[in-house]
Amino acid sequence: MSYSLKIVVGSKNPVKINAAKRIFAMYFPEHEIDCQGVDAPSNVPDQPIGEEQTRIGAQNRVTFCKNTYKADYYCAM
Repeated sequence: MSYSLKIVVGSKNPVKINAAKRIFAMYFPEHEIDCQGVDAPSNVPDQPIGEEQTRIGAQNRVTFCKNTYKADYYCAM
């Protein structure tokens, strides 16, 4: 029996969506992966400078996704 996992990615970038789908498929090979990208604000500059801005932006995107969408997992890169 195949169970479907819903993944929400805090980006509409197809490269990031496909990367997330591939990683989840590697860790959950027995599951169907439903991976969707959404617009999510990072609240940092479009080109973040440094590791801290990058981390904060990803955390902001995941928080937005968790508060806005229902899924099994949320991710941002």
